[in-house]
Amino acid sequence: LALTAQAAMAQEADPNASGVLEEIVVTARKRAESMQDVPASISALSSSELAKRFDSDVRDFADSSPNVVIDDTQQGPGGVAAVYIRGIGVADVEKSVDPAVGVVFDDIYLGQSSGSLMKAIDIDRVEVLRGPQGTLFGRNATGGVINIA
Repeated sequence: LALTAQAAMAQEADPNASGVLEEIVVTARKRAESMQDVPASISALSSSELAKRFDSDVRDFADSSPNVVIDDTQQGPGGVAAVYIRGIGVADVEKSVDPAVGVVFDDIYLGQSSGSLMKAIDIDRVEVLRGPQGTLFGRNATGGVINIA
């Protein structure tokens, strides 16, 4: 009995075991709200998590979310990305082809695959929204959206 009481006191003295979860605030619906209140399939990375991960460009964010593949097509200058969410995406560099997965950087929609492989410098948060997001992010976001701010 004395051993169990001693172990319980040691657990209470641990300053890292506060038992409180950090609230994650996302802007997936164009307003700041708790991730638990958003009725969508979201994976989010905060600035503290991004600092720990040390990602160099957008391709590294694919490891943070299930069913996301971000590939460099190596088809010309400008960082042409082939982004797939849940198997839906386009790997074409043609300027007339809209990507099926939207990439939004600082509330600006990148309407082409060219230029979407940008460096991860001074990023506050990354949100990956899986599934069609046509209501808020336009008709071209049939596979999902990668929201970088």
